[in-house]
Amino acid sequence: MSAEQNLRIVQDMYAAFGRGDLSFVLDQIDDACDGFGVISGTPTQVPWHLDLKTQGKAGAVLYFEALASSVDHTAFDQRDFAATGDHVYATVRLVQVLRATGRTLEQPEVVHHFTFRNGRVVRCRVSEDTALTKAAFAK
Repeated sequence: MSAEQNLRIVQDMYAAFGRGDLSFVLDQIDDACDGFGVISGTPTQVPWHLDLKTQGKAGAVLYFEALASSVDHTAFDQRDFAATGDHVYATVRLVQVLRATGRTLEQPEVVHHFTFRNGRVVRCRVSEDTALTKAAFAK
């Protein structure tokens, strides 16, 4: 697949996520995906900060379930796309209301890095301000 085709898949995944079509998003993820989402080597108490043991499409399902049960998105603005070879990058502005605390968490620049193999996502790393997120969950 070309970088442009991979970029189009990511843009289609964002559009599907925006309309609540998680099945489309999951269909783009390889069963052997090497982690999907924010990966944390230490516990943060943030539901969507997963450990490296969370693998495969099942790990992506856990990531999306954790988000869905924890936050309401009031903004999810994608911008600054770049694609080269098997890699697609995007910056995303997030505004989320945390259900556990009622606090609003705004992150102006979260980076999503997708890696593709044969037209399917085999890895996705989300880089966010984890300290800011952790603080928003503090009681």
